[in-house]
Amino acid sequence: MSVSRIARASLHRGRRTQRVTIVGAGIGGLALAVELRRLGIEVEVYEAASDPHPTGDAVLLPANATRLIEHLGLGPALEKTSARIDGLVWRDGHTGATIGRLLADQEAARSGAPCYGIRHAELQALLGEAFGSDGLHLGHRLVGITTTDDGPALLEFAGGESAEADLVIGADGARSVLRELVVGYDDAQFSGCVAWHGIVPRSHLTLLPDPGHLQLWMGADGHLMHHPIGDGDHAFLLVKRQIGPWTPESWSWSSDPDEHIHAYAGWHPALVQLISAAPASERSALFHRPPLTSWSHGRVTLLGDAAHLMAPHHAQGAAQAIEDAVVLAGCLAADDDWDRARTTYELRRRDRVRRIQVASLTAADVLHLPDGPRAQARNKRLGAPGAYERHLAWIHDHDVTAPGRP
Repeated sequence: MSVSRIARASLHRGRRTQRVTIVGAGIGGLALAVELRRLGIEVEVYEAASDPHPTGDAVLLPANATRLIEHLGLGPALEKTSARIDGLVWRDGHTGATIGRLLADQEAARSGAPCYGIRHAELQALLGEAFGSDGLHLGHRLVGITTTDDGPALLEFAGGESAEADLVIGADGARSVLRELVVGYDDAQFSGCVAWHGIVPRSHLTLLPDPGHLQLWMGADGHLMHHPIGDGDHAFLLVKRQIGPWTPESWSWSSDPDEHIHAYAGWHPALVQLISAAPASERSALFHRPPLTSWSHGRVTLLGDAAHLMAPHHAQGAAQAIEDAVVLAGCLAADDDWDRARTTYELRRRDRVRRIQVASLTAADVLHLPDGPRAQARNKRLGAPGAYERHLAWIHDHDVTAPGRP
């Protein structure tokens, strides 16, 4: 798909009603739509899929995300549909030995908000219900966009429909077409890891220690992250190092249902039991995108994965999209000059997101150390008092709604 005829233009339109169009009804796009409407800004959302609800995966919402879900007025609904995480445990993937432990009460007391696990589809449905059907247009695939210096942007969709907007927000995800508009080419980069994911009923996990916790099992060239998501079920992400460039055009492909089990033969029995309970018929390549110096081009501004796709090793993809949404909505509501508001949004978000992108990418190097002095030093750091303050507080304690926060 190509997006054509883009020209830079001022978005300042005096006092007339300004219109925001969001392309993409994922977590970030819907969070932005909910917050814009709450702040009194006219908004329309266009989604390519006829049924945008994802299946088969889950979302971890650390404190920096859950406090913003509460800010949107959805805290009680989130609590009903998710699982509250009891804490964090780092483990040796082969022996199962505890390397470090953080209790949820300690983190919640420090960060001011709990951590939840939820099915992706349920989180998206929660946000979709908050926004409602008015202004939500499903089955609208963007095929072109035209802007001029003195008029609104014209969005063209497959099937011949069109729409006008003063500002277009590219919330169209990891394979963002609007990202290509801003950058000029597809800049996705293979992270050097592949992954399998699945959801397992709690009844299948008879060997699992600390079932209410988020856990990271670490070993040479791979790791497993898993957590509860509601109704006692557990979601897992199994990551394996893959050396070399990525050449297929697709980011995922079918695999033998037991391929992930064979890849982790010899790891701890509780880990093997967990991943064996969910056939993983698809293997995914984990991509990221390099940080941008500007998130805007003409009337288009990026948000979430479209702006800063990151490796999942810090579980911050959804959280950073929600942070983007709340900050961008606040900037647009506070300043009639939307050019200036977008600049403020980028200045508030770029450095933080860049730092998390880098930390998420390099985390695999730390999690995948072979046995030896470097792994021993890592384990000592994670097991020492104050590990949360050194490694995670700067991410989870951050509150974008706090006065003076960037």
